[in-house]
Amino acid sequence: MFIKAEYFKNTSCDEKDLEKIYRIRKDVFFDRLGWDVLCSGGLEFDAFDNADCDYLVVRHQDTLICTCRLIPTTRPTMLSEVFPGLLRGEDYLPDPAVIEISRLAATACPSLRGGVMSLILQELRRYASDHRVSAFVFVTTTAIERLLRRHGVRLQRFGDGRTTLVGGVRSVALRLHPADIPQVN
Repeated sequence: MFIKAEYFKNTSCDEKDLEKIYRIRKDVFFDRLGWDVLCSGGLEFDAFDNADCDYLVVRHQDTLICTCRLIPTTRPTMLSEVFPGLLRGEDYLPDPAVIEISRLAATACPSLRGGVMSLILQELRRYASDHRVSAFVFVTTTAIERLLRRHGVRLQRFGDGRTTLVGGVRSVALRLHPADIPQVN
């Protein structure tokens, strides 16, 4: 079982990989979760998929199985533009050293799930080191928050920390410092 992770700029992404990224997102956010996201031709993409974003992907034997988008908070982000209510009263301050993680999505591969999350976390540590990132921010479900905590990740909820229903799913906005991701040897 060979799995690997990598990240790249949107502008240097292979067109076939972009299509796979958008197809996985449509399968997860539109089909599986039933969220009100824009889809076209079996793909889910939005205005945040632009030249400013990077993508992190995980491949299993050369098949793309997991993806997330990385956006500088000095640009419009999902948290600042779509989900500001999830800040729960805390100010949102754009910072070149803070990156938003959004659209984390994976194909259904239960036997790889634990390994995939560990790999994503290690790649986020590498990304942070390579790009001088002091923190990641993101909106996620409480189920993913629990999964991250089981992997030993220390997370901070924004504002008063209460959850909010997003598309019928309990969700939170979180802050993650790269040093709070356990290192795997």
